[in-house]
Amino acid sequence: MIQELKLLRNNDIKGKKMLIKRNQFVLIFIFALFVGSLLLPNLSLKRTRENISKNVFLKASEKFKFSCLQQFQNNLWINKPFDEVGLRPSIFLQKLVVSPGSIIFVRGDLHGDFVSLEKNLKYLQREGFLDKNDKYKIIKPGFYMAFLGDYIDRGESSVEVLHTLFQLKISNPEQVILIRGNHEDKNICCRYGFYDELCKKYGYQNGSSVFNQICDLFYLLPSALFLGVRDGYEVNYMIFCHGGVDPAIDPKPLLANESSQSFLLVNHLNFDLILPHLSEVGTREAFNRVIKKRFLRKSGLANFKINEDHLYDCSFFWSDFAVGDETDSILSGRGRGFLYGKKFFNDVLRFYSQKGHFVRGVFRAHQHYPWPNKIMRLLKENNGVCKLWGDQGCLPSLSSGAVYTFLVAPNTPYGQSVPFSFDTFGLLHTSADFNNWKMDIINL
Repeated sequence: MIQELKLLRNNDIKGKKMLIKRNQFVLIFIFALFVGSLLLPNLSLKRTRENISKNVFLKASEKFKFSCLQQFQNNLWINKPFDEVGLRPSIFLQKLVVSPGSIIFVRGDLHGDFVSLEKNLKYLQREGFLDKNDKYKIIKPGFYMAFLGDYIDRGESSVEVLHTLFQLKISNPEQVILIRGNHEDKNICCRYGFYDELCKKYGYQNGSSVFNQICDLFYLLPSALFLGVRDGYEVNYMIFCHGGVDPAIDPKPLLANESSQSFLLVNHLNFDLILPHLSEVGTREAFNRVIKKRFLRKSGLANFKINEDHLYDCSFFWSDFAVGDETDSILSGRGRGFLYGKKFFNDVLRFYSQKGHFVRGVFRAHQHYPWPNKIMRLLKENNGVCKLWGDQGCLPSLSSGAVYTFLVAPNTPYGQSVPFSFDTFGLLHTSADFNNWKMDIINL
C-alpha cells in the first residue's frame, strides 16, 4: 500500500513537471508567434515598399533620360551635334527666350527636403499653375519652372525629391529646367548623404547600382540657363545657376543665334578671354594669381580642353559672392570657383553681353551656412532672397547688375541650426522692358 502511494506520488510529480514543461513550451511558442506577427509583416511590407520604390525610381529615371535626350535632339546645339553629348562628362549651357508676360517659378536648394517641395507643388495647384488632378502637369500658358540645383544630400528624402523632379520634367520637357548644382556630382554626393540614403533604402548592393545610374543622369543637367525676353531688336537675359558665373566660358555664340531655345556644349575653359574685360589692374593681377594657383597646376595652360577633373571646378557650380561692394580677394574659400565682388561680377556681365544681347544679373542659391553669419541673416531678414548690388530699389522690382540668392529649404541641417522654419520660392514676372520685370517672393 505504501509502495503504491509512493508510486502514485512520483507519477503525480512527473506529470506536474511535464505539464509545466508543456506549458512553458506553449508560452514560448505563443510568444514567438506574437513576435512574428509583429515583425514579419513589417519586414515584408518594408521589403515590398523598397522594391516598389526602387523600381518606380529607376523607371522614372529612364523616362527622364529619354525626355532629356529627345529635347536635345529637337533643339539646336551651337558647336557640336547632339550625338556627341550623350552621357559622358560634360558642361553645357541652355538658352531659353520666352514671351513677354511669362512667369517663372524659381526654387533654391532642396537638399532632400521633400516636404517643402510638396508644399510648393500644392501651392501651384491651388493658384492654377499646375493641374489640380495631376501635380506634375503645368496647365498655365507661359509658365516655366527653374530649379537651381542641389536636390540631394543633407536631407532625408533625396530619392523622393529626385523622383518628383523627374516626373515634372517628363510631363513638361520644355517648361521645366533642372539646373545642375555642385552636389549633382558623384564625388560630392557619395559623401554627403545621397549614397548612404540609397544603401539604407535598397541595401548596399542595390543602392550602389542605383547610385551609379542616377549619377550618370547629372550630365544631362545644364550648368546654367540664360533666360531672355525680346524687346524689339534686343534681348534681356537673367542667368539661372547654382553658384555663380564662370569667366572662362563664353556664352555669346549661344545668345547670338536666332533660335528661342538652344544649347552650347563647352569643350574648353579659356581664362584669357576675360582679361580684356577686367576693369582694374588689381583685379587682373588677382585673377591671374587665382588661375595660376588653381587651374594652371592641372593643365599648364590658361586655355585648355575640359576633362572630368575640370568639371569638378566649374564656377557655375561653386562660386560665391562677397556680401558688400568690394572684396580684396577673388579666391573662394571653398577651394573651387571664385569669390565675386561687385566690380569683378560686372566685368563678367560685360564679357557675356554683346550688341542686342544684354545679360542683366543672376538668380542663384548655394551660399548657405549652418551658422548665422551675414548672408544667412540677410536671407532670413529678407524673406529668403538676398539681393546684392544693382541699381537702387528692391524686390519685387529687379535691378541690372544685381545678384539674387535664394535660401535653402528649411527641413535640412541649415534650417535646424540657424534656425528658420519658413520655405521660399519666387515667381518671376517677365516683360519686354527689363525695368518691368518683377519677382514675387512666396513664403510657406
